[in-house]
Amino acid sequence: MLIGKHRFTSMLLMVIISIISMLATLPAFAVAQCGTFEMVPMPGRVTQIVPFPDGTATAIGSSEENASVQVLRYFDGSTWSEQALPSETDGFIFGSAGGTPDGDAWFAGTRGVSVYEIDIIMMRVKQGIKDRIDIIRYPSSINTPGAPIDISGSSFDNVWAVTASGDTLSFDGSSWNTMDVPSVFIDQHLDPKGIYTTSADNVWIAGYGSVGKGTDKGFIQHWDGQNWQVVPTSYSENIYTNFFYDIDGSSPTDIWVVGHGIGTTNWESISLHWDGNAWTKRPDQPTDFPIGRVMAMAPNNAWILPKQGNGMHYWNGSTWSQASDFIFPEEAVSISV
Repeated sequence: MLIGKHRFTSMLLMVIISIISMLATLPAFAVAQCGTFEMVPMPGRVTQIVPFPDGTATAIGSSEENASVQVLRYFDGSTWSEQALPSETDGFIFGSAGGTPDGDAWFAGTRGVSVYEIDIIMMRVKQGIKDRIDIIRYPSSINTPGAPIDISGSSFDNVWAVTASGDTLSFDGSSWNTMDVPSVFIDQHLDPKGIYTTSADNVWIAGYGSVGKGTDKGFIQHWDGQNWQVVPTSYSENIYTNFFYDIDGSSPTDIWVVGHGIGTTNWESISLHWDGNAWTKRPDQPTDFPIGRVMAMAPNNAWILPKQGNGMHYWNGSTWSQASDFIFPEEAVSISV
């Protein structure tokens, strides 16, 4: 999931982010300050991208000359440059990325060691240049993979990653530390999907897990600096299936969780908002499509993307409205989020 979830503080980020779930062979998009979409040519293919409010972006993708070679790319606001990844990254597959408001781009990858262990690499990049690499030996198995799936950071010394097995890794400015997160459900079949942090004592995880045969439940957990707690929502007591797919915010009192589920008897889109006191279900949620991504830049500026296809919606501080769709060129190669 994108990007260091104090990730978006400018409209300029919007469309570059909108293709985070895409592998674009030629085009990326950016939103001008007037709010219209414009095309930004992109060389090669990009798998992970971290944009910043000043219009720059750092990305990992395949070389324009050799698609089998991973490279590090930097967009200075007008053009892309490309350089080889450092040798320490050999054998790693990068699967998640995030950034901080002060300009740090973080990329996480994994490399198999054995059936029970993997290596996790956390690479920090500043203005397209590798700044730091940490490699962590981490337990894993076929049933509980430990690969990081999302990264969020609020500053250089407060960066968090959540793994596919539901654990977290936190960076305090000097080293990474691993933390077990308590079970949400007795079954403990969890699918965490996103993490968001505003400070070392304010971290959120959203996802879903199995509560019985054929029934999944969305969950939200919060770290207050001392303990992890499950925070209830209007879907907590719902007997039907629901999924939380993403989380993002612009401040401790402006956080969104999105997904898809059965409200009473019919499937519906899910958009939940945290105002600092409680999670509230928006009465004007878009429609019944699965929402796959949310990007919150300010209390009156948030975007959601469907899990598949077009259908972007915009939050102006009071209502959701459908944004104008754009057409991806034939050269673009896309995958679902």
